[in-house]
Amino acid sequence: MPDPRDGEPMLDVARGDKAVSEHLRESLKNLRDDSDDKDFRRLVDDVLSGEMSLREAAMTDLFDRGIAKPLEQTMRQLDQLSESERERLADEGEAEFRRRNTEIEEQVRRR
Repeated sequence: MPDPRDGEPMLDVARGDKAVSEHLRESLKNLRDDSDDKDFRRLVDDVLSGEMSLREAAMTDLFDRGIAKPLEQTMRQLDQLSESERERLADEGEAEFRRRNTEIEEQVRRR
C-alpha cells in the first residue's frame, strides 16, 4: 500500500501505522547501508521497493544473518541500561511515533 506522503510502499508489518512504517523503512535503510553483504543489501532493497514484503524477507536465513550482528549489539546496549533508562527511552519512542503520526495526518489533510 503506497504511503500517501511519498508514494513509497507501506510495510506490511506496520498494520497501517504510517509512523511505524516510516520508522521501519529508516531502520532497514540503516541496516542496508551498514552491511557489507551485497545479497542482504539487495534483499532490503526489494523490501523497500515493495517487491517483497518485510514479513517474507524476515522469514529468510539471509535476513537473519543480516540483522544478527546489529541486533546483538543493540541487545548488549539495552542490557547496560537501568530499568528507568529503558522506560524513559520507551516513553520517548512512543511520543515520537505520536508526533510523526500527527505530522503525517496533517500532510495528508493538506493535499
